[in-house]
Amino acid sequence: TVLMSNIRVQGNSIGLQKNGSSPITSGSQQYGVRFNLSVGTLSNAIVGDNGLGGRNTIADNTADGLDLNGAGVGSVLIGGNSIYNNAQKGIRLSGGANAGIIAPVVASVSTTSITGTITGTGAANKIIRVYTGKDDEGRKLLGQIQVPNGSSNWTLNGSFSLSDSITATYTDIDRTSAFSAALAAPASLPTWTLSNSGIGAGNLNGVAATLSRIITVGNTGKIYLSIDGALTWTLVGNGITANNLNDIVIPSNANSSGKGTGAAGTQGFGSAVAVGVGGTILRSNDGGSSWASVPSGSTNELNSVATAPDFTDSTLAKGTGTAGTQGFGSAVAVGVGGTILRSADGGDTWSTTTVGSAELNGVSVNGGFELRATAAKGTSTSGTFGVNGFGSAVAVGVGGTILRSDNGGDTWSTTTVGSSDLNGVSFTPNFEPLAAGSRGKGTSTSGTFGVNGFGSAVAVGVGGTILRSSDGANWLNVSSNVAGGAVGNDLLSVQMVSESEGYISGTSGLVLKTIDGGVNWTPQSIPTSSDLNDIAVLADGSGFTAGDNQTLLVTNNSGDQTLPVSLLAFTASSSVINGFGAANLAWSTESETDNAGFSVMRRENTLAGALEGFKLVANYLSILTLQGGGSTTSQKDYRYTDDGVSIGSEYFYRLRSHDYSGTVHDYPIIATVRIEAAGSPKTYKYELRQNYPNPFNPQTTIAYTLQNAGQVQLELFNTLGQKVKVIDSGFRSAGEYRVTLGSDNLSSGMYFYRLVAASERGMIVQTKKLLIVK
Repeated sequence: TVLMSNIRVQGNSIGLQKNGSSPITSGSQQYGVRFNLSVGTLSNAIVGDNGLGGRNTIADNTADGLDLNGAGVGSVLIGGNSIYNNAQKGIRLSGGANAGIIAPVVASVSTTSITGTITGTGAANKIIRVYTGKDDEGRKLLGQIQVPNGSSNWTLNGSFSLSDSITATYTDIDRTSAFSAALAAPASLPTWTLSNSGIGAGNLNGVAATLSRIITVGNTGKIYLSIDGALTWTLVGNGITANNLNDIVIPSNANSSGKGTGAAGTQGFGSAVAVGVGGTILRSNDGGSSWASVPSGSTNELNSVATAPDFTDSTLAKGTGTAGTQGFGSAVAVGVGGTILRSADGGDTWSTTTVGSAELNGVSVNGGFELRATAAKGTSTSGTFGVNGFGSAVAVGVGGTILRSDNGGDTWSTTTVGSSDLNGVSFTPNFEPLAAGSRGKGTSTSGTFGVNGFGSAVAVGVGGTILRSSDGANWLNVSSNVAGGAVGNDLLSVQMVSESEGYISGTSGLVLKTIDGGVNWTPQSIPTSSDLNDIAVLADGSGFTAGDNQTLLVTNNSGDQTLPVSLLAFTASSSVINGFGAANLAWSTESETDNAGFSVMRRENTLAGALEGFKLVANYLSILTLQGGGSTTSQKDYRYTDDGVSIGSEYFYRLRSHDYSGTVHDYPIIATVRIEAAGSPKTYKYELRQNYPNPFNPQTTIAYTLQNAGQVQLELFNTLGQKVKVIDSGFRSAGEYRVTLGSDNLSSGMYFYRLVAASERGMIVQTKKLLIVK
């Protein structure tokens, strides 16, 4: 009798060469791993990940990837492996191996959940692992979940960008099944999905969001609030008005000084303002749960409202008070007949002015994310921060009207660009408290910050009109820079999420996205033909667009289809070689699918660079080190040195991958570098990086960099905005840091981690999303 136990097969590339990606081209490979035992007992064996690491890649074998044969093979746990491209089955059980455990069934697939069933009922230690793959193999683990006790049904929730089919395995304590039959993802899986449960009939005109709450407003005074990521909606406001509401805004702060009427605020944010017909202004200071009407002093219809962003510094965009009132300081609303309303006390009171007679449809306010005295703050200097709580503002309207203020709204200058009506405008935000530079700040360089108090902006209008400005005075028409050609749709709303990333919504279900600061735009997959009146996208990729016919669409991945390369990191640093500057680029991939290679794109941080956009500087066809890994789930590292740069200049880089078929894919991650002279001290930027791995269990790593020394607080929040853990805290010098987060005492689900870094220059706040799967 043969008795065997505790066999471990972990951390191997089986069927592949040492590089982990190329198949063995000679010899008899046959099975990747095989246990064949009809007499005796094999127990407590593990192939792959038992929760402590050790996953295998089992690929390109001429028979089965993993073969278990015979009743003597009593218990083999199989988990987390990447099993693909084997000639026969990914996992084969025969002859009573693993007690004949039956594979699960995958029943449905969507961007937010994958469901299925098992034979029998769930209990402790009964685990479903879900993979992407083809046929009956599993190439990439999406996540795992314990089957609910007493149930035969299971659901894996999360944010999924799906291209391949879905398979699953079932583990009962210490024995694992073969792969389930594969279920193909929908042929045209939309990246935006309808999520309007609880929203009544009628049109929705505005939407605003934070990490914890989303609010949408519409006709006949309807206000809807969601606290579960837009899964369900609740009607709020108690019918305070019957007038149509056209727009809503929530200040973009995330700190206690701007959190409503309390020291720490309520519900994760404080004030919100909605505007509409008849000069209606409504205001909430409790996270959108209750609303009050505020006298506006005008009966003209108000079409748009904007607030000055607030990032904690008590003098920044805080109205006339030291710390502002009721959760934010300045706000501007615009409407019919050139009406401009301004509040400097958090929306309690409003003053009225009229500039011309053209109807104004959109407004954007730049409170200055650059935390220093002269940063985007209007005409103020020497440590002051503009007047009326903000610096620059721009409003747009009919007939190509563009109004601009660089003194907090005291006076406005008027220009006309073309004749098309303009419906929306958005500043390009900059969240980094730089010591000097011109990022997103107009034509200025060497520590000055643009002209007329603001920098980059995008305006949109009828007939597909898209305008860009890098100085607030001159506007470039980029309407033709849409993939597939210019669109004829009326463009209704625009939001720039970052220097590079932005979104436009329009009629007939149109959404456009840019990843190069508004130079070029790409249509997204949208499952509706209704007009989309407003759009709001957060930095973590969560997005919401509201439209006619009670349409409310949601994305959890910035609206992107699955990209064939999963990037772990993309960084840039400077060096001097033989007296000339160089940018050293480095990136790593978690997995690649059909990747022939990369191109490197570069943009200089100048006005000319902003107008021209990213230009090709290197291509895999001529640079061997840029050639891709084909299809692989093994990590692959890349390096490239760009010597076509100048000392003293700043550059932005992004990557483009190429399929073997010729299809190209652009990646939104931007690496930034300033080329320093030899001997200059190493500089860092403020950056909170995506955790890895993600999803995870039992632990993950979070990295962040600090430009300046100061106090740091890295915290974890649940989807209700409640703080559940302090991950890191204390005084830190400028530099790069890595911390480990464990899943102990945390349940499965989505969380948000937030970095708050304070220094003598101000404060930076950045937030990202992570997923725990147990």
